[in-house]
Parts: sequence; C-alpha cells; structure tokens
Amino acid sequence: MVGTRLKRTRAASLVLACAALAMTSTTASADGAIIPFFENTFAPVPSDGALLLNDWLRTPIHVTVTPAGSTTRIPGKVSWLFGNWIWKPDAPMAQGQYWAMPNETGMRGSILDQLVTVIEPLGSIRPELHNQFEPTLSFLDDQEDARCCTDWNGAGLARLGDCYLARRFDSYGLAVSLESFEPASVTGQFLFEVVKRGSGPPEVFGAFYATLQFDEPMQEYCFDVYALNIGSGEVWKYDELPSSCVPHGDLPELGPAEVFEPSFRREACKVPPTGFEAPWCEQHEAACEAAPSSEGCELAGYVCRGEPLPSPVDSDAGVAADASMPEPDRDAQSALPDASADAAMPSVPPANASGCTCSIGPRRARLELSALLVLAAIAALCRARPRRR
Repeated sequence: MVGTRLKRTRAASLVLACAALAMTSTTASADGAIIPFFENTFAPVPSDGALLLNDWLRTPIHVTVTPAGSTTRIPGKVSWLFGNWIWKPDAPMAQGQYWAMPNETGMRGSILDQLVTVIEPLGSIRPELHNQFEPTLSFLDDQEDARCCTDWNGAGLARLGDCYLARRFDSYGLAVSLESFEPASVTGQFLFEVVKRGSGPPEVFGAFYATLQFDEPMQEYCFDVYALNIGSGEVWKYDELPSSCVPHGDLPELGPAEVFEPSFRREACKVPPTGFEAPWCEQHEAACEAAPSSEGCELAGYVCRGEPLPSPVDSDAGVAADASMPEPDRDAQSALPDASADAAMPSVPPANASGCTCSIGPRRARLELSALLVLAAIAALCRARPRRR
C-alpha cells in the first residue's frame, strides 16, 4: 500500500491554484483579488467534516453548498481556523453529492465549482503517521529571509504586497517527511504541522515545507508533530513518532547573520511585515501626516498610532469590512469560531498571518510563482495530448 505523503500537500494545491488562476483571470475581481478554491474536495468528505479553502491572501470568502440537482442551500459557516479558511455545515450533511461553489450567489459556472461526495461520518479517528524517510540534518548557508507586506485595495480586501530581504544567515536544517496510510477521505480532514521540540502547539497549520531551521547549535535537533481536525477544531500532539531527533554530528559552525532594514515602497506596502512597523513609520509617517490622502497612507494611523481600521464597503464584492471585528485569537482556537459566511471578515490581517517566513528573496519568489504557472500550463497540455497505444 502506498502511503499519503504529507510533506508537500499544500505545494500541490499551489500548482492547482496557479492553474485555476491562469484559466479564470476573467472571473477575478477588478482589483486583482484572488478567487478562493477548495483544497480537499479531491476525495470524499465525511458528513461531519469540513471543506478546506485556500488561504493565499486571506481575503473575505463566501461559500455556497447545494445538493446536486437542487438550488437549496445547505446552512453553514466560513471560519478562520489556525491560518486556514474552512466551511462547515451547521449540521452533518446527508450522504450524497453536493455542489460547492466559492461564491455567495449560488450560481454555477466557474471551473472552481466542485462536485463533492459526502460519505459516512469520520468520528474520532486520528490518522496514524510515519516518517517516510529518516529525518536528516544539514548545514544551510546564505539563507535569505524575505518578509512580505500586506497591500490593501481600499475595499477591505487584503492582498500580498512587496516582499523585502530582512536578513541573510546560516542555519541547520532538519528535514522531516511524513506519510499516512489512511485513505484520502480521512487525511483530507486534517492539517499537520512540524515544529521544534518543546515550542508548543503552532499558531498556523498546513505549511507545505517541513524543514525546521535552527539558528543556534545544539547537541541534538528534535521536532514535534501536531494535527488539526478541521471539522471539530481538535488539536493534538503525536507522541508516538519514532526517530524525532538527529544529533549535531560534525556539521560546520554557523557564520554571523547579516540584517537588513528595508526601504519600504508604501504604494505596495500599506501594512509592513510584523516587526517592521517602526522602520516603516520612520520612513513614511511624517509624509503621511503632511498629506494623508497620498497613495499608500491609507493605513498609516493604524500602523503607526494604533488607530482602528477604516470600514469601507466594496460595492462590487458586496463585502463590508468591519473595523470593530478583532483579529482571530488563534491561540484560543480549540473550537470553531462562530463566524457567518455572510458576515464581514477582518479587513487587514497581520502581514505574517499565514505564518510564513519565506527562505527566498522577493525576486526569486516571483520567479518561482511564474515557474509554477508554466508547469501548470505544461501539465494541462500533457493531459490534453492523446496517448500512444
């Protein structure tokens, strides 16, 4: 039996996302906000489970679910749970087929619409995990830590802004690859996260890289694995994984880190990365106070003086940004938050809300995204070409 590899589950989703975006550019909003897509509907969904949506930029998301052959909506809620959007029905769904649509109109026609098969309930299953390969430790030199800003389109929708090189450093990388022999209908209801030993439950689940970076030498380098049931919101730590530590060995010593202070281009960096508020304000607060209506100054008061977010209404999307809505407390999200699919979503999340500290520079990040688009197009051509017999 071939196990389900859990190391890069979200990487595959990223390729699918790029393909979908390339083919549906006409259905994106006029300001370029990214349309959500479903990540776990490739397999049957348990009746007590949930639908997982992409969390690319944490824009407001609406979901409509109807039984196949009917226009009757299944009541449910969209919630932000540990760095991921999920849709969960208000009550377990009957077994059968349903259309899931990432919109609030219930109108079908997008290639992002998914025909979902609902099967028997999942219950209290906890997938058994194994190391696909023995964990390995390596010396990683000249790593680049890029941090990304949050852009804002003036209508309550957060988008990815400019990315900047924050530091260059050496580290020790602990590579972990996990697998499970449970069926995809089970593993599709869970997100996993590998963290450094003793760091506690993660704030975000679902990273598609499982390489932990250590900036300080240790006698041995260890990891813990946590799981999140997206249907119930339950989180637990795996204590039975073998080979969860690797000794230091004879790896080279780490060199000194090189720290950079970015020069922020506020037109594409309305909210700086977490921890970079002070340099952003030093560079732009005075100019924004002198000319508050200047481009890029819309959130200067929020960034520099802790003022509340504005609450505009996007007439095209029909989504109001509620300035009074607090950011989700991910540390306390052991249960699903009560957030209606029709309710206003948070306007501008922290720039690192996805928990991503990318180990690539900004220019390379854009090149890698372009490469994924090209690969997706090639894959589509390969599928369309008839096979020789």
